[in-house]
Amino acid sequence: MKQIFQLMHLRQLRRQLLRTVLAIIAIGAGSTLTVAVLTARSSIERSFGAYNSALGGPASLRVASRYDHGGIDNSVVPLVEQADGVQAAVPLVLSVSQVNDGHGHDQLTAIVGADCRAETIFGTHGCDPAAIATARDTDPPVIGAGVATGPDSVLRTDVGDRPLRDAHVLTGLNSFNGGRVIVYPLPVAQSLFGRPNGLDAIYVVPKPGVSTDTLKRTLAPIIGEQNQILDASADNSGLIFVTSQLLPVLLMISLFGLAVGAQLVFNTMTLSLEERRRELAIEAALGGTPRAVLFGVLGEAAVLGLAGGAVGIGLGLLAARPFVGSISHYAEQTAGIHLSVHTTATNALIGLAIGVTASVVAALVPARRAARLDIAGELVDRSRRFDASPRIRARRPIILGTAVVVGLTMAWLGSRHHGLESWAPVVLLAGIFMTWIAAFPLPPSAAPFLVRWIEKVPVLQRGPARVAVSNFATETRRTSTVLMAVGAAVGMAAMLGGVLPGMRDGARRLTADTAHDRVMVTTLTPNNNGAVDAKLSPQVQESLGRVPGVARVEHVTHANVELPGQGLIALAAGDGDTKGFEVYEGESLADARRNGHVMVGPALARGLDLKPGATFTMPGRFGPVSLVVGGIWAAPDTLGRSITTTIDVFERIAGPRPVDWVLLVPEPGLSPAELAGRVRAAGLAPNLMVFDPDELTSELAHDFEGFIAPFTVLTRGLLVVAFIATASTLLLAGVKRKAEHGLLAAVGMPPGDLGRMILVEAGLFGIIGTLCGLFGGVLSLIAFSLASTTMTGLYIPFHLDPMPLLTSGLIATAFVLAGAALPAWRTSRLDPVVALRYE
Repeated sequence: MKQIFQLMHLRQLRRQLLRTVLAIIAIGAGSTLTVAVLTARSSIERSFGAYNSALGGPASLRVASRYDHGGIDNSVVPLVEQADGVQAAVPLVLSVSQVNDGHGHDQLTAIVGADCRAETIFGTHGCDPAAIATARDTDPPVIGAGVATGPDSVLRTDVGDRPLRDAHVLTGLNSFNGGRVIVYPLPVAQSLFGRPNGLDAIYVVPKPGVSTDTLKRTLAPIIGEQNQILDASADNSGLIFVTSQLLPVLLMISLFGLAVGAQLVFNTMTLSLEERRRELAIEAALGGTPRAVLFGVLGEAAVLGLAGGAVGIGLGLLAARPFVGSISHYAEQTAGIHLSVHTTATNALIGLAIGVTASVVAALVPARRAARLDIAGELVDRSRRFDASPRIRARRPIILGTAVVVGLTMAWLGSRHHGLESWAPVVLLAGIFMTWIAAFPLPPSAAPFLVRWIEKVPVLQRGPARVAVSNFATETRRTSTVLMAVGAAVGMAAMLGGVLPGMRDGARRLTADTAHDRVMVTTLTPNNNGAVDAKLSPQVQESLGRVPGVARVEHVTHANVELPGQGLIALAAGDGDTKGFEVYEGESLADARRNGHVMVGPALARGLDLKPGATFTMPGRFGPVSLVVGGIWAAPDTLGRSITTTIDVFERIAGPRPVDWVLLVPEPGLSPAELAGRVRAAGLAPNLMVFDPDELTSELAHDFEGFIAPFTVLTRGLLVVAFIATASTLLLAGVKRKAEHGLLAAVGMPPGDLGRMILVEAGLFGIIGTLCGLFGGVLSLIAFSLASTTMTGLYIPFHLDPMPLLTSGLIATAFVLAGAALPAWRTSRLDPVVALRYE
């Protein structure tokens, strides 16, 4: 059996080296994007795990607040220290801030506040408790070598800038976050970064022999419901929550590339087995059972898949860099952690398994056909072919079309009434995924029917064009493969081209809802920077109120809360009188504030089954807090998981914290743009950011567009898959039709026309593939618009921008023509005498 496999299958892979390489590249390109997405996920986990492990040292547990930004009260520390089984409890402030190098460049950097108890986990460094107790917030900190320093470098804090020119560089910190860390005495860190009596973590070192589980049970009733016990290396930054929403969508899109690679393996195996029908018949006649033939062919496919998976792993590591680079920005904002590309043995095994599985599944049908050969017929009549051009059938497009209709209907039902029903998200997301999965293969499956009309175009009824169209129409499987590759790339670009203007509309509405006729003043970009402690200082806030033309200063602050059973939610508060978001049910924001009620987002209302007037309790920083729902509205924070209240109630829940930004109300007759100009001219702080409504809309739109950066990278990857699909498919088709091409040359078709025939066929792939992408992209864009509020928290209306479609269509067509260049050149150099002797 082993000798037969080596002789009939492994040797065949060596004999048909070009075909083997193309199949390996095809499956490798298909699995690359999947491996890249998995690598991005492991990079996040590895980077955060390494950060927390380096921070925790020998500690096995960590007490963390359900609230960000110093949510653990100082009074919890002695309770933990005195608990049975605790050897040491190390209180820390953990924050993120900006370092400005004095030349206009800002760097997000991790901040650690510690006292001498930290030597338990960091090692002995000669800490002096008296020096810690008398430290001032103007004293220079200890920094790692990765922090940008210089004569004019400063650290931004919540109470103003602090110079770093005299900071002490400690080389022992270089292994911690790449040396991008700044360490302050604990009380100083609490003062500089807005944590009065607040801590971010208490690392717990157990006594020898005390198990982690036992210690968790001991500490649980001590620390209070508002805090939680985690493993020391666990991440609770909120980034995993964000990526858990993003990566599954990226993974699903990457499967399109894998499907194309599998189809190319199917074509390769079908062609190879067709050419070896006589050899397989001889194998069967000499005693090879159908089972042996079947598993021999599948083993051959598995070898191709294994090699393709290995190629995909290598390419996936390269492709993961843009993914990780996009996500790293959010990691820096969340915890000051700079992500680097990391993979795992599990990812490598998954990559190999993907390649093998896709290849074996793709080869299953050809293998079964080969195992069922008519032995006598093959040995007598070698001219028969088992893969004659299939008859065009409507079953597949009907099934896919039905799936699209059902998916869009489900998405529409799930989005009705703002998706407040408990079943709505499940139906909505199932509908959008069904639509996406079926929308892109639907047009290629119906393309053969379109080609029947194209054949009637006069310019395509003569010479090489007529032969190209005939080939395009008769080999439907090959046609669908390339159209799927081109259509997926163009469709994704078309969808993203529609999402971008929709995001700009969303940014415009968000500005109107939160900062209408106001000027926003902040020190940070106004999105996803809640964890960065480089906020407006109280002195700057007071100065803003004295700028001529300012009628009123309104304050806005935010917090993140880990609510039991719901995960991460947003808590927001302000003292202004903006109308806020669209109210779905219940009171307006003004009425809710007047009545002492809160406004909740739709996802939180759905998760807790809340209605206007309902009461619910949440574990506040200082004890349970009972809240009454005033209304449910379209707040986008944390995908609709949000609570909005007054600043007084906010501080009762989460404790005091710095203001994220202020809104300046101009005096009557003064426009926001004019007031913004006056604030800039006042020069109150070097890092002050001032936005009038139009500027705020542009800033938000730019930040939202960063969300789709990974999808843009994926689209480029799909273009590469389209290039490989075209090149490999046309090369294999050239081998299969070698005798036909020789006959055309023998009857007088010039070599140039033979090459042009291949290019015309490739051009049809590009044009019709673009139309397929338009169709699939529009359907996907409709589904995304219906699901946008649930997926992103922000309603993104449907837009169809023709420019991205035309641009991507032209690029895809150029890729396809480039992929066809080698097959066209080889065909034009064909020797008809040799070709007619082929096989």
